[in-house]
Amino acid sequence: MHSQRRGNRHPVDQLGDIRQQIKTLQEREQVLREELFATGDLIGDEFEAEIRHSAQQRLNAQAAIKLFGRVTLAPFLRRIEFDVVRLRRRED
Repeated sequence: MHSQRRGNRHPVDQLGDIRQQIKTLQEREQVLREELFATGDLIGDEFEAEIRHSAQQRLNAQAAIKLFGRVTLAPFLRRIEFDVVRLRRRED
């Protein structure tokens, strides 16, 4: 099955490009966040930042199943289904 191409790049290759761009942007975001925390300088020309601390509790489902059993927890478990697109670089 062939998909429509934008330009000369196959959609799989475009997806790989986008994921690399996202990774690069996330790395840059982390550097900028660390700079804000370190300097406390939160006022820019266009935006003002606010740093808030928050905490969350999450249930460790595997530990709960191990302790109480899957049958006991079955009414509280929900199944979700999703599709995953994994990419791997071709070796030509």
